[in-house]
Amino acid sequence: MNLESFEKMLHGGAFGLTESTILVLSLLLGIGRATQNPHLTLFVGVTGVIANSLAGSFGHLVEGLTEREEQRHRRTHDKIQTEVISFQEILGNMISCLTMSTVAAVLPVLPFYIFSIETAMMTAMAIAIGMSFSMGYLAGKLGEEKNPFLIGALYAIIVIVGSETSYFLVNLIDMT
Repeated sequence: MNLESFEKMLHGGAFGLTESTILVLSLLLGIGRATQNPHLTLFVGVTGVIANSLAGSFGHLVEGLTEREEQRHRRTHDKIQTEVISFQEILGNMISCLTMSTVAAVLPVLPFYIFSIETAMMTAMAIAIGMSFSMGYLAGKLGEEKNPFLIGALYAIIVIVGSETSYFLVNLIDMT
């Protein structure tokens, strides 16, 4: 596998990590806050994670196949010279998405096996922010961005905003 193929697969991984991190944090923080029950929080978190990892990766597969057909159409009918993504790259992107979705979902769940609900919620958030920052930094380095730390910070901010918005809404619903 060459660097260009790896970079293309990284897109699937970045998508999977970001989407799963926001989902799992939203579930964990929301259910944890609402129930204060670590076992129920774990059950809902793991169930949501499995569903999201599969849905996201298969969605990436369908998106890649659709993009491939669109690229072929442009080359054949519109006579536009464009790159056609290979099936191996599509499959690699899907596997990367599934792998990173699973990692992003499993790591924040682990603190709920070890700590009290409040400590687990804070630890899960810290893990998620660290993972997101790392993925963004790697994407920035591979993309030869001038400041990969800024890209890492952007990824972390996206996760914080997404999960905290969900947490805020749960608190809002709880108040009414």
